[in-house]
Order: sequence, then C-alpha cells, then structure tokens
Amino acid sequence: VRRGLAELNRSERPGITALIAQAGMRAGTVDSTAIAFRLGPRINAAGRLAHAKLAYRLLRTPDPAEAYTLAAELEDLNDARRTMTDAAQIEAEPQVQAQMEADASVLVVRSPALRSGIVGLVAGKLAERFYRPAVVIEEGEEFARGSARSIEEFNITQALDGLSEMLVRYGGHSRAAGFTIAAENLPHFEIRLREIADEQLPNLRELRPTLAIDAEVPLDQLNWGLREQFARLEPLGSANPAPLLKTRARLRDVRTVGKGKHLRLVVDDGPATPVLDAVAFQQGERSRVLETDMLVDLVFHLDVNEYQGRQSLQLNVQDMRAAGDS
Repeated sequence: VRRGLAELNRSERPGITALIAQAGMRAGTVDSTAIAFRLGPRINAAGRLAHAKLAYRLLRTPDPAEAYTLAAELEDLNDARRTMTDAAQIEAEPQVQAQMEADASVLVVRSPALRSGIVGLVAGKLAERFYRPAVVIEEGEEFARGSARSIEEFNITQALDGLSEMLVRYGGHSRAAGFTIAAENLPHFEIRLREIADEQLPNLRELRPTLAIDAEVPLDQLNWGLREQFARLEPLGSANPAPLLKTRARLRDVRTVGKGKHLRLVVDDGPATPVLDAVAFQQGERSRVLETDMLVDLVFHLDVNEYQGRQSLQLNVQDMRAAGDS
C-alpha cells in the first residue's frame, strides 16, 4: 500500500493530476486520509449518480484537456451528491424522530423519493448521529434497494442472514450491508429486523459510542515534528487507525460553517501560547453551549489542512466536553 501511495504521488497520468487539483490539493500530498475523504468521494460520485465508467475514463485518459474536463464533471457530481444527501436526510427526519421517540432498536427509513446511490451515505450519517443500526431504503414499485450501517454491538449482515428468505440478494460485513428485496416483503422485513435487533440490543439506553484515546498531549507539543512521526504510520485505515489524542485548550473563537452543520474553532493554551485551528464535522449544534475563553477537553486526530497552496496543522475533533466534566 505504501508503494501504491508513493506511485500515486509521483504519477504522471493526467487524470490523477487533474483529480488531485480538482480536490484542491497539491501533487505529492496524497495520503490515506486524502484518498478516503477527498479523492475517493469524487471517484465514487460517478457510480452513485451516473456511471462508474466516467471515473475509469478519467484515470485512464492520456489527454490532459480531457482529464480536466472529466475531473470537473466528477466535481459537479460530487456537489450534487452532497446536495442529494442533505435532501435525503431532511426526507428521513420525520421517520427517524418518530422511531427515536418510540425508542426503536433499529432505524428504518424508506421512501420512493430516496435514490439508491446515496442511501448508504444517509444510513451512515444516521448510525453515527443516533448510535443505532440504520437501514435506508429506496422504494420501487416491484423491488426496493436498501443499505444498512450498524454499530459495534450489532452485526447487520448476520441479521440479514436470518432474513435471507425475504431477500433477492444481499451482502456486506458486520458494520455495513446492502440488499434488494421485493417491495411486497418490506413490511414483514421491517418487523422481523426489529425483532432481531430488540433481542440483541435489550439495553438501548446503555448504547453509546466509545473512543480509545492513545495519548494525552499538551497543546504546545502539537507541532510538525509530531505530525511527521505520525506520517510514518501510514497507510492508516480501519485496521491501523490514526492516533487519537486528547488535549485541554481554551476556545479563542467558535463559529459554525457548512450551513451550521460543522464547527470551526480556534484554540490556544492561554495568553502567549501557540494557536491552532480545529474543525468538528457534524457537531454544529454544539455551538449553542460553547463560548470564547471556555476551557474544553478535545479528542482529535492531528491533521494537515491545505488551502490555496498553504498547509497548516489542524485538529480534527472527534468529541469534546467542558474541562472538568465527567
């Protein structure tokens, strides 16, 4: 994998060069995080909303002009994917709220308005937000296509094994799965899936995500030298996760971005100490309880942010709490 990353960074293929540029990156800066969160979503957008052949053509073309045209098409599709995912979450909200009020063990959202290419993205966001298994289904007249995302305590593919007689096809692993089902079987499928989840998740109020913190590091030790040490651990992924750190910091600035969905923070450790930027994705609601000069404990990955050719260290905040809270 390391060899593959090195070859990607020095690739002379026009399509890769155009894709990296379209993602706002510089050549030579591709790592596993960039692939997962910047390049991968753009490549995947082709298969989600159009045809995967578009991405294939981009990666194979020898023509720089065609490469930049195709990369721009992928960027447009990726923007459309974001918009559709946001709209689908709004579509899902009434169903989800009703199920959470009923203390449902698994969230099931289904609608003809959903699109199969994004149901997995919506399911993932629901599972992350509510920490419950989530299934999102595009209803068709004859068949329905669904995608499921789960939590550590519930093996979703194993659950589908128990419902296989109702499914046309299915597959996946313990935390993610996809399936096709005859539309007429959906009501019974939902009932049986809930029964399985009720049996395996009897104590819903005790369900909560956990973070395994690797080290507590003072803010003034978060520097490029530490980041370079972490870079030696590449490639990072589910079997080799990025180091998860904890630090205590003072909030110098708090604001929401992305239409209120995300948080942008500026933090330090007091007067005349280093200042660092931080981002907390999908945590915009926390802005209501945060204020400047507040002391907070942050749990984060130490990332590199690149903007207009300039690189800076950034804390990618996974969780936070007021300093001293248990």
